[in-house]
Amino acid sequence: IGRPAAMKVFEEEYDYDAPLKDTIRLGLKALHDATEGKFDVNTVEIGVIEAKRPGFRKMSKEEVTSFVEKFEK
Repeated sequence: IGRPAAMKVFEEEYDYDAPLKDTIRLGLKALHDATEGKFDVNTVEIGVIEAKRPGFRKMSKEEVTSFVEKFEK
């Protein structure tokens, strides 16, 4: 479990041209597999670097919540 499970998801499903929202969902899927589903909005942080907007940005708790809640459904 852990890193190997997460890497497997990325190796099999990562799409360089995917939109940011799809890439975030893929990251959550990898996290889900790595933790056997033991995560929630209080244990997840998401940081992004977008090509069109250089620089690191940490998502707000509200943004993270919207992704985690959609993933859990």
